[in-house]
Amino acid sequence: KSTNEDKKLRQHIDAKYDEEAALNASLEPGSGSYLSPVSPFGPMSQSTPRKTLLYLVGTLNSAFPDYDFSDISPAAFAKLPAMSLVERRLQNTLFNVSETSAGRRHRVQAMHAAVWSAVDEVIHLADCDIYEFQPDPESEPDVEEGGLWSFYYFFFNRKLKRLVFFTCRAVSYMAPVQPEELPQESMDDAMEEPLDFTSDT
Repeated sequence: KSTNEDKKLRQHIDAKYDEEAALNASLEPGSGSYLSPVSPFGPMSQSTPRKTLLYLVGTLNSAFPDYDFSDISPAAFAKLPAMSLVERRLQNTLFNVSETSAGRRHRVQAMHAAVWSAVDEVIHLADCDIYEFQPDPESEPDVEEGGLWSFYYFFFNRKLKRLVFFTCRAVSYMAPVQPEELPQESMDDAMEEPLDFTSDT
């Protein structure tokens, strides 16, 4: 069931691309000024590509409530032709065990198989369109000091009308702890601790 936020986002997207379509229609043939953005979903003048963009943007807004992705360009997404591309990326990041013990390697490989089995049970990967969010630094929700890598994948099963958002990030252990990552009691202690403005000199 659509929420008020979903309806507002749908109206925003429709208004944006209706305006572009009207502007394109007003251009003289052969002028070379076609303004429709590159879209992995199809022509944005059509309803199905707009709905796909709506689902992905709405999911990002829900997953990262401190950000607003309403004006993100369709060009920030890529449609992946094969599940193997996602598996390879995760094998090189989340499940990278090239320099560890045989026992740990076995456990991680078992976790790898369990993760994909769980996702497949929910979404039926063979029937999915796969999209990747490829943000620039200004729209990257996980940009922070010490960030190593991050990924944002969407598995969209149109038959089931279901979407799974799969995201993860890695941060260096040397990176400063973010306020939202502190236990509440640690934050309270930090707030109550008086500042010392004395000098040793």
